[in-house]
Amino acid sequence: TATISSPVGSWEELHRIAAEHFADDLPVDEGMLSWSKASLAAYFESGVNSHATASRPSEPGQGRLYAVSDVHTDKPENM
Repeated sequence: TATISSPVGSWEELHRIAAEHFADDLPVDEGMLSWSKASLAAYFESGVNSHATASRPSEPGQGRLYAVSDVHTDKPENM
């Protein structure tokens, strides 16, 4: 019996979870098939398109950093 912590295991299930979270625009890869439903839900709910870091597990002792910028590139002083 699958639980929320069980790996998703199939592309169909992965895409179904993405659609449930209106996150069809976020990238997915084969490595995500081993993620739990809870981990996928957290990724899709975040709305963060950080696929490069999302699909690689952190090394022990290393955290992940997500940065968001509100720099207005239309202003020369910000460039």
